[in-house]
Amino acid sequence: MYSKVFVSHNKDDPNLDFFHRIFSGINTKAIWMEFENIIPPPYESIRKEVNQSNAIFVLLSEPLLNKPHTSNWVSFEIGLAANYRSPAVPYRPQLFKQIGLDVYVFEPFQTHVNFAVPYCTYYMLYEGNIEELKLLKEMIQNAPSHNKGLPVKCQYKDCQVEFKLLSNIEEFYCPTCRRGIELKNH
Repeated sequence: MYSKVFVSHNKDDPNLDFFHRIFSGINTKAIWMEFENIIPPPYESIRKEVNQSNAIFVLLSEPLLNKPHTSNWVSFEIGLAANYRSPAVPYRPQLFKQIGLDVYVFEPFQTHVNFAVPYCTYYMLYEGNIEELKLLKEMIQNAPSHNKGLPVKCQYKDCQVEFKLLSNIEEFYCPTCRRGIELKNH
């Protein structure tokens, strides 16, 4: 089970309630930090919280694009998650995929938020329904041993990011390069 999940978000995201409900009734602590409420220096507080987390949830939304300082902080938080290394694990490039935190990227269904996430382990287009709520609660409670999601590799040669898709959908935008992907034989 993840004991702590850092939630990278914009405070004006209209879907925050859905994500608050995911963490209600389970023993996982969600960390919700907002730049305006952090005692300076904010980068140290954020670094500490991300490094003490087991995973990061990145909530993409239209308001995220409206505030450059927020999108910059979300990028910083993703970078921290990608570079996280336990002090017991020395940095070895060949183990990079095994070292970073799990990064879950959530995007509202039928919305294209043009925000590239360079490091993603899980991607979900969501509607905010009860089935998705149950799935995410189950994944958090069974992490890191859960085996959910369809393995996907971006088809573009200059991207080729690999992640697990948590949505039953055949066409979507790559969370990293933001170009369209069409799954064949899905």
